[in-house]
Amino acid sequence: MILRLRRWFAFPLLAKELAEAAARRRTFVIRIVYVVLLYGAFAIMVPDEVFSGELPISRVLGMGSEMFDILFALQLGGIALFLPALMAGRIALEKERDSLVLLLLTELRPMQIILQKYLGALLPMLSFLLLALPLAAITYSLGGLTGAKILHAVASTLLVTLQIGALALVCSAWCRSTAGAFLGTYFVGALFYAGPPLAVEFLHELHLLSRRNSLQGLHDAALLLPPVAVAMAQGSSWPKVLLYLAPSVLSVPILLGLARFFLIRRAFVPAGSFSLRLFRRIDKIMQRANRFVGDVTLIRDKVSFPTDAPIYWRETARRTLGKVHYLIRILVVVEIPTVMLCGLFSGGFETNYQGEAEELSMLLAFLMCLAVLGISVQAANTVVTERVQQTLEVLLTTPLTARTIVLEKARALRRLMIVAIIPLITVMGVECWIEHSSRHLREKDSSLAYLASAATTLGILLPMVSWLSLWIGLQVRTRIRAIITALAIIVSWCFLPIGIATFFMVRTDVSGWVAERITLLSPLTAGLLNEYSDIHEFAWTGDSPWGVILFTATFFGAATLLIRRDVLQNADRWLRR
Repeated sequence: MILRLRRWFAFPLLAKELAEAAARRRTFVIRIVYVVLLYGAFAIMVPDEVFSGELPISRVLGMGSEMFDILFALQLGGIALFLPALMAGRIALEKERDSLVLLLLTELRPMQIILQKYLGALLPMLSFLLLALPLAAITYSLGGLTGAKILHAVASTLLVTLQIGALALVCSAWCRSTAGAFLGTYFVGALFYAGPPLAVEFLHELHLLSRRNSLQGLHDAALLLPPVAVAMAQGSSWPKVLLYLAPSVLSVPILLGLARFFLIRRAFVPAGSFSLRLFRRIDKIMQRANRFVGDVTLIRDKVSFPTDAPIYWRETARRTLGKVHYLIRILVVVEIPTVMLCGLFSGGFETNYQGEAEELSMLLAFLMCLAVLGISVQAANTVVTERVQQTLEVLLTTPLTARTIVLEKARALRRLMIVAIIPLITVMGVECWIEHSSRHLREKDSSLAYLASAATTLGILLPMVSWLSLWIGLQVRTRIRAIITALAIIVSWCFLPIGIATFFMVRTDVSGWVAERITLLSPLTAGLLNEYSDIHEFAWTGDSPWGVILFTATFFGAATLLIRRDVLQNADRWLRR
């Protein structure tokens, strides 16, 4: 028994994980980035009156509660952003290195491996959370905080960390690659948190659930969110507290049990494309079902050979996301729910008091995030995959120039871009029609300005994302680093100008006109102004929106051309030809 206890509490794998993390430069870089983002966002979001000296000390005291809420929200955002990156490679990286089989041959049991891998990423994340203690001390010194509120924040933060970490570990145990585990964490997390409430609301809209049952369903689904569950449990008796916290608390051991199950079942999954295997299974199912309708074939696979563009032919004829019929199936899977949601949200032309179809704007934002994520990941991996599969050297032995190789790979991404654009056009068209019918969009060429700004977003920003991710993929060696770097740069480009402009407006004497122009450097600004019809108020000259549209198109068009030019000029050097 003593030997068994010593084996359970030895933690050799955890010691190895922590020692390797402490020796990596990336650990300290990520920690510095986390601190800069946390303290910078806190400095921008804190009310200006706190440190400006304009209010008497008696009015400043008591504002600590508001500042603590900001800090709590930033911590939750940091967990959602950084923890999947820390946890995604815990098991998937062992599979990529073919070292998981050696780990299974040790005396460690599968559950011990899971727990030590789990703790190996949780401890660094908890150290990140401790970096917020100086900010928490500032908020506490200003007063207004209660012990119950601090306890609520600590319990919610700890539960969110445990839950997201367990979810990411499940994806790491399931997926073959680190990149797949990283992306799968966000996809499964979206289904885990947003799926049940959306399903309940959708059933209510279809009149399959009464209002009372739908409210009860939303209440039960919200208990999976630790902050909501902890807030509901406050002030209740102990039995009710345990009842409220049970879904979020029990989800952690259940997810860890799934990770242990997948660790064995998915330990020897052969390397290959999961999407390709999935589509092949769908092909077999559809071919069997097609016999009942007379063997109708809309698109046939043609036997083709490379002619003038061999790289483009290889990307479109031999890659899963390059074949037309596979892309059409992806389009159908996305477009049908989009059309259904557009019809659901547009029923009765329900808009707010400003005539805005807010549900359609939220749907558009969600689809835009999916489009940017898909295009960025595919573009960042288009060259990195060749390095990982050791086929890049073969391509470099061909008489094709590096410029030609990059151009043909970028050309192959256009098909995926078209698939991503079609649902966006659908939502934009329906939204423009509804808002034009419900309010004064006819005035001041609003409909034309909306469509022109939307065309700028789709025709310039998405190609810019593609070339920017391709530029990063040329210089990075691993998939996960290429994906994280590309997404980090895109997110920073979106929010950094807005943060700088906000800082200048609330902390300096810079005029609002200058700060507003700084926000235009963000790809988000024009889209947000366009969606909420503030593009007329954000007047460049007079009351016309065309100055903002022209500036956006010119600036981001020039940025796209400069990135493209740099990629093509340095392709030989980055490919080491």
